[in-house]
Amino acid sequence: PVASDTFALSASLEGVYESLNLEDAIGFLQNGENTIAVEVHQSDAASSDLSFDTDLISTNTDGMDATLVARHALWVYDDTGVDRGPSNQDPDQAWFGPQFDDSDWDAGLAELGYGDSDGTTRFPTPVSFGPQIDDKFITTYFRREFEIDVETIASLESLTLTMRRDDSAIVYLNGKEVVRDNIDEGNVDAFTLAIAGSATTTNWTISKDDIVPGLNTIAVEVHQQAPTSADLFFDQL
Repeated sequence: PVASDTFALSASLEGVYESLNLEDAIGFLQNGENTIAVEVHQSDAASSDLSFDTDLISTNTDGMDATLVARHALWVYDDTGVDRGPSNQDPDQAWFGPQFDDSDWDAGLAELGYGDSDGTTRFPTPVSFGPQIDDKFITTYFRREFEIDVETIASLESLTLTMRRDDSAIVYLNGKEVVRDNIDEGNVDAFTLAIAGSATTTNWTISKDDIVPGLNTIAVEVHQQAPTSADLFFDQL
């Protein structure tokens, strides 16, 4: 039996997600409200951290329900203030293209950001705004890959992207711009400001024609409304 003082077998790497197939547990589900409970154990009493996050994803008999990128997922990001180039550059050479090598970027769990808009937010992954508090970096870049098979693509009608951002964002899927939110039309670079200071969560519908069987890349650039802005954050829900 496991008790409250039972240790984990070993320490686990931070930010690593494990997928478990709960097909044998289907019989425990009931119509209406269900309750899921989790207990998290440390590997050592002197352990310096503890974390927990989960997604429970169901698939119907037609295979039509699928979560491609979950909330609080692991992203790589560039918060160094470097100008990654204009939004109209060749996707084969651009930071938002599938071929881009992001192996030297930092990685962390969403929600990623700094400051907060409600006085209570604590970000799992703080990002840097640079050395000067009154002259912050305008743009921070994020990337993530996901996989999907031919059968799942065929079963989909469209994709829904739910994004939480402050202040503005451009989203690219496999090198193609698919969402532009609170930022001017036309060419955008690292110094382009958001139209207004705004923190919001919005749903966007994306054509399934923009995804491919196998590995896909989603990239997001988040822009501030001013270099003195108090906060910046991003998550895909």
